Amino acid sequence: MHFLFLFLVLKASSNPIPQDSSSIEIEHFLSGFRSLLTLPELQTHFEASPSLLNKASLSSGQTPLLAAILSGNDAAVKFLLAKPETDCLAVEKDGYSAFHAAAFQGREAILRRLIELGERCEGERSEGQGLRGVHKDGYEPAFRACWTKDKRHRETFRVFIENGVVFDAIGGKGETLAAACEGYGLDL
Repeated sequence: MHFLFLFLVLKASSNPIPQDSSSIEIEHFLSGFRSLLTLPELQTHFEASPSLLNKASLSSGQTPLLAAILSGNDAAVKFLLAKPETDCLAVEKDGYSAFHAAAFQGREAILRRLIELGERCEGERSEGQGLRGVHKDGYEPAFRACWTKDKRHRETFRVFIENGVVFDAIGGKGETLAAACEGYGLDL
């Protein structure tokens, strides 16, 4: 039995999933967001490879915009959102949107920019997008902002409330947004 398992593991590793050069390039490029690429580096890269602007990572499903939001690379987010062709409705492999990412990471300024862009980032392409987009787990982005107690998340949460998210929104386990925030100790 162990031999069969070892054989299958070795067989799978000897036949990797074929990747085209743009798939390899996006994986390498997205790793740069985690090291906070500078604005000139971003501009140079996208001028050389404009097709990567909305290309998703094979492993995470993140586009450059989602990777920049999650890593806190504000310069990259600003640069990407200034490009009209950036798809701010894209979701990563688990279905999380730019709004979910901004909320989860407590990125108040990014959330405000997504809201300012209006319909471009609020589209109705699929479930889970936009300010009130419900993820498949049943939670709107605002819930993710109240799952931690720090100031950054409190400020992000306030942006949701200022923009029409209501305290009686219902989450994935039937709790209201107000109860979830209280339960996680977010002092509003």
